[in-house]
Amino acid sequence: FFFGVMLRICLFLFLGLGLVHAALKPDVEMEVTGPSVHLSLPGIAAPAVQSYLSKSLDEAPTLSLVEAIPADACGPLKNKPKGPWAAVIARGTCQFGIKLHNAQRAGAAAVIVTDSLESIYEPAVAHSVPVLKASEGGPCLLRCEMSESPVKKVDSAAVLAGLPGSECSTAEGCKSGVCGLTGKKDEEGYQACCLPERYIPMVTNASGSDKLTIPATFMGVGAGQQLRNVMKDAGGSAHVRMATNGPAFGWLVSALLIWVLGCSVEALATWSSAHMERANVAAASGEAVEKTPPAVAPEESLEMTVGTALCYLVVATVGLVGLYLLIQQDARYVVFFMIGVFSMAALSVVTSLGTYPLVRYFAPDLDQKPCTLPLLGTSSVAWVMGFVVSVALVVTWVVGRHNPYAWILQDTFGVFVCCQFMLALRMNSIKVSTVLLVSFMIYDIFMVFITPAIFKSSVMVTVAQAGTGSASISKTDPTQCIRMADERMPMLFMLPRLGAEGEYAMLGLGDVLLPGLLLSFMLRYDTLCNHIPTASGCFGPWRRFRQRYPYWFLGMGGYKFGLFLAFLANTVGFTIFDVKGQPALLYLVPCTLGPMALYALIRGELGYLWDGPECLQTLVPMQGGLYQPLLKEGDV
Repeated sequence: FFFGVMLRICLFLFLGLGLVHAALKPDVEMEVTGPSVHLSLPGIAAPAVQSYLSKSLDEAPTLSLVEAIPADACGPLKNKPKGPWAAVIARGTCQFGIKLHNAQRAGAAAVIVTDSLESIYEPAVAHSVPVLKASEGGPCLLRCEMSESPVKKVDSAAVLAGLPGSECSTAEGCKSGVCGLTGKKDEEGYQACCLPERYIPMVTNASGSDKLTIPATFMGVGAGQQLRNVMKDAGGSAHVRMATNGPAFGWLVSALLIWVLGCSVEALATWSSAHMERANVAAASGEAVEKTPPAVAPEESLEMTVGTALCYLVVATVGLVGLYLLIQQDARYVVFFMIGVFSMAALSVVTSLGTYPLVRYFAPDLDQKPCTLPLLGTSSVAWVMGFVVSVALVVTWVVGRHNPYAWILQDTFGVFVCCQFMLALRMNSIKVSTVLLVSFMIYDIFMVFITPAIFKSSVMVTVAQAGTGSASISKTDPTQCIRMADERMPMLFMLPRLGAEGEYAMLGLGDVLLPGLLLSFMLRYDTLCNHIPTASGCFGPWRRFRQRYPYWFLGMGGYKFGLFLAFLANTVGFTIFDVKGQPALLYLVPCTLGPMALYALIRGELGYLWDGPECLQTLVPMQGGLYQPLLKEGDV
């Protein structure tokens, strides 16, 4: 029941995130109006002056749109309009900061800098076709998969206007409505491809005695052309209102959702790990025992000792440094290897915990029919059907991992991996928990903050960011762009970062698994060794539940708070030794292990839990997948 409820929570979480993400607006929204025109255009705010933007269009002042003179605003502006106005400035020639300072000195209340095609093309030569600057990206600026068409006759004016009216610029896939030439030519003509909008966060560090106190927005080529067309048609009576959609809102929503996901998975995985102990208690008390399907109740679990904990630390250290060194040679092959490892693990756990139990639930007779497969041996028809479905899911993720919604399958696989990990590996004492968690916390600190002094870069950050995509001009054909798609290490939960296309809020699986072993230990101790709760009243059931599992409730509260602190530190950009990106274990370990140890000390149980409670050490398996009830009287 609990397993199903938690999966539904995750499903609604993913669905709600997808709907909110689809409804999001750009970073900055500009409402442009003229005598007969009313349209909304996107832009991106200059970070240094973003705070001066209004929070909503209703609160934003109405400003007259005025073309800067000179157009690039690299010298003092000659404009002297009446009333509040926004300076429309072309990109190029000088730094953004100089443009903004000149506009502010001229009395502008806001600045709109528009991208220009002149800035990405080489200077025109008489009777020649303009060529894209290699320094700006050359043909890599264009996206032929969006739209592509041949252009037979071209001239400099048409090219620098974005080839208006061409099949390429009017295609539905080219949202900007602007195209450029790759430089390739055949018998059909010149190759034209879509030029997507570029949003450049303007750096305003130019020297100036006056502080910038006006908002500034950068617009892409397509949006800039629409803006200038409105200004031209309006004849000086065009106006604009600008407001930020609160990128911090999108950032905070993403952080909140990944926090909810992490806490939900932690609760689900740890609760599932104590299924056998709950069945044991029910058997000892004479209650009806829920039969545990073999897929959810493995016959044996590996008990972690201090020695195995240290061995895991050594393996993790050697493995991470090894990956770092291999990444220096070719990061993509390392990421492909990790994708393969994750895929095999996902195939196994999704079959055992998901598809196989699902098939067996709806068609129990199929579990009695044998089926022999090459290399896999003999199993039941139900298992084979579940395995085939799991293969289809994993293959779908591998093939479509660059799809915008591939994160849903990856996160689903991560949930199953966490649940299986908690079932297969257990800690039965605070001593082992302390050694494991503290050593891995120090390991994270060392790999993130200390290794830059040794390797000139953070080992942890480098491995986490391996596989970043790239685009470069072909060395053999300067008209072609060689693109490499982004690849990511799959051992993490991902949620799209709202308001930032292509960016994700992330949480490593290790930040769920390692604290989860401690929480699983405390939950199993609560289940087998705690006293029967006696709370009553209006909130009796809830209070009895909390009294029944006091350590687990305390641990979950500490985990939630620690994960919140980790996300808060990363949200505000807190750095240590100039390294951004705080390891979550730096906050999770003190917030879970510390309160639990203090609570055990207050209850007089710290020594008992340090060496391992007897009730967890005396369990032995019995036939049918349940544990033999060997509890002492008064332990339940």
